[in-house]
Amino acid sequence: MVLVHLDVALYLFWYCPSEFEEARSWVATELNFNKSVDVNLFESTIRILGGLLSTYHLTGDVLFLDKAVLPRLSDRNQEVHICMRPPQKDIGSRLMPAFNTPSRIPYSDVNIGRGTAHPPRWTSDSTVAEVTSIQLEFRELSRLTQDPQYQVRHRGTGPCRLRPQIAARLSFLSWY
Repeated sequence: MVLVHLDVALYLFWYCPSEFEEARSWVATELNFNKSVDVNLFESTIRILGGLLSTYHLTGDVLFLDKAVLPRLSDRNQEVHICMRPPQKDIGSRLMPAFNTPSRIPYSDVNIGRGTAHPPRWTSDSTVAEVTSIQLEFRELSRLTQDPQYQVRHRGTGPCRLRPQIAARLSFLSWY
């Protein structure tokens, strides 16, 4: 819940600067996405990724952008970790396996440590409301990083990829 309310704490900065600094310190030292755990794509996007991006925009503090899209150096030992593959861009890239589907409609659940995704356990499909309402965060990620993969991968969830009956009902939305 710290991430969801960081932007609110910033608005209240004049009234509670110590709470904002405490939350910032927690993000800097404790927030770690390198865990083998299933998370919901929608909830993680709007709350975690959205919280980090909005706080970055409100403060200009690159710590929040780094946690959203860039690997962080270990604050404890200052080692640079060299990987055989390109570096993980933290939570933004960790959510991307959800888009690796035959239909290009993302799965609802992602294991952010293993890089795997699957449909919800209660049905075979993701909900249209969830997969179409996460556009803002992924488009902003592409804009800030100058990396089109977030926007391009998400673009496939627009009406042109949905059933014609659903697409007709959603035609008033902009998908590019």
